[in-house]
Amino acid sequence: MDSIALPAENACQFAVRRKHADIRTILMEKEVTPITLYHDGCSICVAVVESIDTLIDKARFALRVVNLSERRDAVAEAEALHVSRLPSLVFGGQVIEIDPHAPISEFREPQLHVGPSPESL
Repeated sequence: MDSIALPAENACQFAVRRKHADIRTILMEKEVTPITLYHDGCSICVAVVESIDTLIDKARFALRVVNLSERRDAVAEAEALHVSRLPSLVFGGQVIEIDPHAPISEFREPQLHVGPSPESL
């Protein structure tokens, strides 16, 4: 069979387009996706953290681990993402509960009441 010869200009444009497509593909593959794992520091949660850390592809995913028993200031952040039980993994806006056993409400900062207690009224 005869091969079709492309004019030099068309061949050059084709090569440039292909090169740009290849670069886009490489850049997309190199994008790192953030993952956050909220837990309470118990032995079950520590085992989950170790398992997730071992299983994920660190070239594609950036794992952020938040121990809410140590970082109570992050409870509001977790609740805003709709985390209700621990341990939970937040990935792409989705919450995945992994062996959930602790309600996040246990880790909220205690509310300070100014004035008489509600019981005394």
